[in-house]
Amino acid sequence: MVYQTIITDKKKINWKELINQLDDKGILWVITNDEYQNNLCNPKTFHLIEEGLNEGLILKNVILWINKFERINDILINNYKNILFFVKSENYFFNKDPIREKHIWKNVEWGQREKNYNSKGKDPSNVWILTEDDGKGKITKFKPLSIKEVIKRCIDCSTKKGDNYLIDIKEEK
Repeated sequence: MVYQTIITDKKKINWKELINQLDDKGILWVITNDEYQNNLCNPKTFHLIEEGLNEGLILKNVILWINKFERINDILINNYKNILFFVKSENYFFNKDPIREKHIWKNVEWGQREKNYNSKGKDPSNVWILTEDDGKGKITKFKPLSIKEVIKRCIDCSTKKGDNYLIDIKEEK
């Protein structure tokens, strides 16, 4: 089967298999994080980027998914994961409108600089974390996205109705 969107978080990726399954206009999302052991970093994200590029994929962006806010006494901790945004060709489908977020400045200065705002919401950027605000342009709370919300975002912006997609994600406990 051919998929418009593939989402994976496997440590060892079978690039050829995924590329063969991916539509020419498709997007491959790879969720990863660097690994830390004995106060040393294994930059797994960079290794996966290099592997994907060597297989002929095009890296469009690296998205930072802030997924927790906890204090741990370790020197090195991960409070984020990287989402690698690969495409097979420059002729890919991507629509960020379904994942736009509300403008926090809308009620503060909307009428003054309306041309600077998209009526569908603000650009989600490449740092994925939701916010709450006080209605006056001040962020009052950050809300990490769950893995299900991340998967939904990836599907929503990279598929159209009727497109096939593959989710190859391990279950989180």
